[in-house]
Amino acid sequence: MDPSPTTTTTTTTPGPTTPGTPGTTGKPVFFHYMIGTISDAHCKKDIQDAKALGADAFALNINTVTATWATTTVEYLFKYAAEQGFKLFFSFDMTGFNNPGQFIDFLKKYAGHSAHYKYNGLPFVSTFNGGQNTFGYSSVSEGWKKALQDPMANSPTSQPIYFVPAFQDITITSSFYSTFPTLDGLVIPFSDIRLC
Repeated sequence: MDPSPTTTTTTTTPGPTTPGTPGTTGKPVFFHYMIGTISDAHCKKDIQDAKALGADAFALNINTVTATWATTTVEYLFKYAAEQGFKLFFSFDMTGFNNPGQFIDFLKKYAGHSAHYKYNGLPFVSTFNGGQNTFGYSSVSEGWKKALQDPMANSPTSQPIYFVPAFQDITITSSFYSTFPTLDGLVIPFSDIRLC
């Protein structure tokens, strides 16, 4: 299906947001944030700057949960996000992970955090890539359900998630949701949207 291209222009005045409410556009605004070796003070400043621009959350692109530089940066970000009334959610980079089992315990640690962005009361979780990973199951959809969604929902802490991956490693077609019925949504990179 080839949707008719449209162009939308929105002008907003950047300003701070109230915790739990969308940014100045009236809809949630997320900034992609690459996890790296970042100081405590740098994390605080990044959150302050993002809030000043009207952002609601950082999508934390992370490709390891075992390296100290990554886990320390995430700790700093969650500390300041909670202090500043800002939100964060993970975008697990599947170029660095082979299976969700590698990051589920890390996700559980933060899923209930007050600074974790929630949609419909559920922790919002995304990926970078992963649209071809079956994790040993019969399909990609079943793989994500059995390897991520079910373990999160059925753990002793019972933390179902709102799963909206960015499967940039596949072509999105009109049959996407019938092929991936277990997903709650899809992140489509702006570069993949045709505007006229």
